[in-house]
Amino acid sequence: MTGKYGVKVSSVMNKDPVTIDVRGTLKETADIMMDRGVGSILVMDRNVLKGIMTERDMVRELGQRCRDPKTTEVGKVMTTNLFTVNPDLDIREAASQMLQRDIRRLPVIDAKGSMIGIITERDILRATHGSSMFW
Repeated sequence: MTGKYGVKVSSVMNKDPVTIDVRGTLKETADIMMDRGVGSILVMDRNVLKGIMTERDMVRELGQRCRDPKTTEVGKVMTTNLFTVNPDLDIREAASQMLQRDIRRLPVIDAKGSMIGIITERDILRATHGSSMFW
């Protein structure tokens, strides 16, 4: 349960992240995100992680690029340049990677290459709230 600084990604990550198939539409994606109260959704193709769609991505595609939410497939507009982490990584290092890359979420990939969860900046804040780990 402990890493170099005390807490592994695996102990605070969401082990049941919200996902959608690459063929799902932006409308379906937005509906799922709203229903589940999440700011991102992992995009899968036959149980393989292919990308992520975030609230920012949604605003860009619907607002700026004027995509039709009922016909545009999430797989065609998702972010595919993913940064991922290993479940044994210390959360301090995960936080550092988020800061360096200006991202808020990191999919968690196991040694076999399977997506097993997601860690968000909120997960890290919850784990460190009141802790002297970072301060």
